[in-house]
Amino acid sequence: MKKIKNQIIAKMKKVVMTVAALAIGLIAAPLQAADGPKFNVAAIKNAEKALFTCQHSGREKLTLRIKDQAGNVVHQETIAYSIARVYDLSHLGKGTYHFELAGKEGVSVKTIQIRGKETSPLVMQVTEGAKRGLFHLAYFQNFAKEKVEIRITNEKGEEVYTGYATDEDYYRFFDLSQLPSGNYTFTLTCGEQILSQTVRIAR
Repeated sequence: MKKIKNQIIAKMKKVVMTVAALAIGLIAAPLQAADGPKFNVAAIKNAEKALFTCQHSGREKLTLRIKDQAGNVVHQETIAYSIARVYDLSHLGKGTYHFELAGKEGVSVKTIQIRGKETSPLVMQVTEGAKRGLFHLAYFQNFAKEKVEIRITNEKGEEVYTGYATDEDYYRFFDLSQLPSGNYTFTLTCGEQILSQTVRIAR
């Protein structure tokens, strides 16, 4: 009986030692990080835009996240096939942007530097044409092609025209010859910029 008991104890010790050895091996072994999906990203167009390319087999869906230097996700999409795409980040401002592409095998990260768009004040000019009451409106330097609201009001503040444009440079004639005599104000609103110029129709 004592012999059997000793055999059982010996087997238990062997099992404990084996488990301990396995545990030590797991602790000592370095964790191997899986490689994420392959892609390339490069700053182009005077470093205002980013060219993203990815060769993808389509066997799984990948998640692309673009983050700013504060870690905020500024863009996210799912990629299911090979793509080559240009992202305009210039409106987000100058700085470091991180492209993260995630799949089942892990996450790949690449970083680029983007230069923000140069900001210049909008320039406006209203001139009277050869015909009385015919006015030429021009604006320049809307480099970001933001929406510009164009309003023409009379002396009472009543609108006689409202429209919009997104051109970088804009030219148009406005025929106000059928309106009563008085002062008329052309007003442009582009983001936080407001420009105005008053003209007069005299009979």
